Amino acid sequence: MQRAMMVIGSACIVLAAGMVQGGQITVAGSSTVKPVVDKAAAQYKESHSETSFAIGGGGSSKGVKLAGEGKVMLGMASRDMKAKEKEAYPDVVPTKVGLDGIAIVTNKKNPVQTITKQQVADIYVGKITNWKDLGGNDAPIVLTAMGTSHGTHSMFLKYFGLEAENPGGDKKTIVHKVKGADAWADATARSVESSKEGMSAVMTNPNAIGYVSIGPAAAVAEKGAPIKLLELDGVVATTDNVANGSYPLCRSLYVLTKGQPAGEVAEFIEYLLGTDGQAIVAEHGYIPAKK
Repeated sequence: MQRAMMVIGSACIVLAAGMVQGGQITVAGSSTVKPVVDKAAAQYKESHSETSFAIGGGGSSKGVKLAGEGKVMLGMASRDMKAKEKEAYPDVVPTKVGLDGIAIVTNKKNPVQTITKQQVADIYVGKITNWKDLGGNDAPIVLTAMGTSHGTHSMFLKYFGLEAENPGGDKKTIVHKVKGADAWADATARSVESSKEGMSAVMTNPNAIGYVSIGPAAAVAEKGAPIKLLELDGVVATTDNVANGSYPLCRSLYVLTKGQPAGEVAEFIEYLLGTDGQAIVAEHGYIPAKK
């Protein structure tokens, strides 16, 4: 039987996979997946009053690690597991709950409408530093980037062929370079920890650029927020284009368990994959895993 270890204070409790300590399911990981799980948990409790949830964030890397170590019963990730994670945690089972696209976003006042894959890479390594070089205003480009523990960050680096680090261990800033290059770029990006924070960064600065989930960004833009989703290589950033495969920058959304899910945890995952749970996925601007 698969077992999970749960640490509460100084006490260490070993649980069989799927068992719920004190009626509580512990969850942590991706800030992209978290709003879906938050709402699904609230609705699930309406018909399962004996079950409670403790839900934290921390990013996809944390979700994989804590699930793999058995420190939470359900991890959340907005990317595929990395090869080194699969090696470290071979018994982690990912379950896809949805699909998401990542949009390159700017302030609505920015006249630039479209951008290429190469231009994005050049911006983040400091080769392009002024919006006028892209047909925009004569103004410096202000960089924002998702924190290094997030799945959105990993997907961004992979797609654009970049590497990143926190210079001097400063978690508030990120520098980039082309993958395999010797030197880090001088350009510095402000680190943000959620799509909400990333959207706020470009909405409050007309010269900023960032990248966030398409669904939430499109939703706030439709309500009149000063944010713009740029076309990427001529393809409009919409969930429809993610679904039909024409928009290139997309990823899967997962919940993860140590071993095959069982008991109450399995029932909650079934709820996420059912009609009500998948409706929540769609409500948050993501594409349901099951149609």
